[in-house]
Amino acid sequence: IPFDTVKDFTPIVIVGTAPQAIVVHPSLAVASVKELIDYAKKNPGKLSFGTSGVGSSQHMGGVLLNRAAGIDMVHVAYKGGAPALNDVLGGQIPVGIVILSNVITHARAGKLRLLAVLEAQRAKAAPDTPTVAEAGVPGYAVPDTWIGLVGPAKLPAAIVDQANAAVLKALGFPDVRARLEAAGFEVKGNTPQEFAEGITRGYETYRRITTEAGIKPE
Repeated sequence: IPFDTVKDFTPIVIVGTAPQAIVVHPSLAVASVKELIDYAKKNPGKLSFGTSGVGSSQHMGGVLLNRAAGIDMVHVAYKGGAPALNDVLGGQIPVGIVILSNVITHARAGKLRLLAVLEAQRAKAAPDTPTVAEAGVPGYAVPDTWIGLVGPAKLPAAIVDQANAAVLKALGFPDVRARLEAAGFEVKGNTPQEFAEGITRGYETYRRITTEAGIKPE
């Protein structure tokens, strides 16, 4: 990419986050993350998981789970989340790591089994679903997947503060929050400093995962 993710932008505000989840097809005889790990350990290299593509946050989440749990699930990269989800629904692939909002209705209908969310906190849309850390992998968490507002590098503080205040005001409108939530986002809003710190943490986490796992661009 022709830019530096951390240095070439001025963080202004996070608008919302999109929680991610681990799901399995009902034909796979596991009902929890612990059972998934046990199954993977008994069947090394024979369990595959689908994601929206190489280098995606879902891919990183799966790689991190492999390393943290000491298992060897095989990554299957799709060209987007929709085809990955379709193949998990159809049973062509047993495990999927996908955006939570895309699978909740299928899980409620019994077409998929929702095991856990990948972030450090539970998702508001599925409060009874544990995090991976809660489900038996202590310390596991991927950075929040977010949408937000950034400006060019060295944007004057007055402009940053003005834009931040405007977005926070907009996020207070019920219709704006409803539209974001309907699209699968958890409404956030934060300070420019908090946003900047989150970007740096996320960048370093994913850099470490890709370096340790030897992941290369495709």
